[in-house]
Formats: sequence, structure tokens, C-alpha cells
Amino acid sequence: MNKTTIRLSAFTQNRLKEIARRKSVSVSHLINEIALRYIGAEEGARMMQERAQNGSKNKALCVLDAVRQANKPPVPGDEK
Repeated sequence: MNKTTIRLSAFTQNRLKEIARRKSVSVSHLINEIALRYIGAEEGARMMQERAQNGSKNKALCVLDAVRQANKPPVPGDEK
């Protein structure tokens, strides 16, 4: 693992310490977890934007219309 120095406000640092203590992890582990979640969210948003650019609004609306017209009750397993 690489070592990186970051500057945080005293408030932020104290809150991170409190959260890490509650979760029984190190601050370093907590920051790594937070960073990975942020990366995942950013990558997911980027992927959705790319897919939206390649998609068709008309086809998506047709699918939604078909679902509305089917008007079928949920089947077992839909809740998962």
C-alpha cells in the first residue's frame, strides 16, 4: 500500500476518528472504504452517461409504455 498525506480540518479528522472507533476500524481503513465508495459512484455515473449516449430515448419510452400496458401484478421474486 502507498502512503499518502492528506490535510483535513480538525472537525473532519475528529469525526473520522469517531466513526472509525464505532466501526472498530482504523482511520486509514475508513478513508480507504470511503474513497472506494466514491470511486464506485463516480464510475457508475460515468457508465450510465455512456450508456445513455448510446441508447435511444424512444426505445426506452416504448419499454415503459409496454410495462404500463401489461399492468400485471408482481410475480414471486420481483421483490428481490
